[in-house]
Amino acid sequence: MIAQKDIERCFDFLRDSAAQIADARMNKVRTEEMRKVIWSEMRRACNEGTQAERDAFAYASEQYKSHIEEMAQAARAFELLKAQREAAIAKIDAWRTSSANERGAQRAIS
Repeated sequence: MIAQKDIERCFDFLRDSAAQIADARMNKVRTEEMRKVIWSEMRRACNEGTQAERDAFAYASEQYKSHIEEMAQAARAFELLKAQREAAIAKIDAWRTSSANERGAQRAIS
């Protein structure tokens, strides 16, 4: 059986982490969109070569590679918080089911 205190902590976590997950999602979207800007800027910085060579220059730039790492960190932060919230919701759902089953058993006894 899941303790009432655990369920209260789950609800508290969901409430308290709402702004955090919104911020994490915002950061994830921002970094994904900035990738396009950085790639474009790096591509434009290369004044020579074919289109393919300018693309290769942009993808190989330190700024672009650094930004890819930033994107990965933003995605990790968002996904971690999302998974933690999903786990809290799953625990609450299990508690609800258990509570409903317990009430049903009590009714069957009376």
